[in-house]
Amino acid sequence: FGNQADHFLGAMSFAKNLNRTLVVPPFRTYKNVPYKEWFRLDKLAEYHRIIPAEEFMLYVAPEHWPPDQRYGFCWLPSHMLPTATDCQMKHGNPSESFWSELGVERFVKSVIHDIDVDDYSVWQARFPPDKYPVIALKGAPAHYPVRSYDRPNQKYMELSASVSDQVERYINETFGAEPFVGIHLRNAEDWVNACKHSAGFTSYMS
Repeated sequence: FGNQADHFLGAMSFAKNLNRTLVVPPFRTYKNVPYKEWFRLDKLAEYHRIIPAEEFMLYVAPEHWPPDQRYGFCWLPSHMLPTATDCQMKHGNPSESFWSELGVERFVKSVIHDIDVDDYSVWQARFPPDKYPVIALKGAPAHYPVRSYDRPNQKYMELSASVSDQVERYINETFGAEPFVGIHLRNAEDWVNACKHSAGFTSYMS
């Protein structure tokens, strides 16, 4: 979940800077989890125009993204572009299940590019909305770790009422009125490997 949330912060910036409506994807566990189950859509809409992916497929896709116009976009290094032919949008897990659960059976064409996610003017010039009304991406249009200028976006990601209720209930039942500190700690080998790769860094994966 953490990596998906990090990438989503960058996707928010990408949509806003291109002035395109953000089709809010579901989170992926063993199934697609609609964004609204975990976070508030109304708060996210304060940042930019949005539509949940489930509503997009039901109400918008039939006219503006019909099956015979479903292009898949993917990034590849410049030296690989001459021989690349397929984005493999539905290859492997979770890609195949992610798209299938949204009702996308296949992509009729691959659009392979080498444009950085920050080159907004290039995106707008090469893929204008009148020719490409929908940009469906193989991967998130975001850098990882999260860029410093994408971090403020997290204030628009507020937990849904159902999740907040679970959190409050757990706190009350576990700690009562006692103060506490929450720590996200990597365990076992994951923690050891993180320490090995963090040598010499003042900030690591944050």
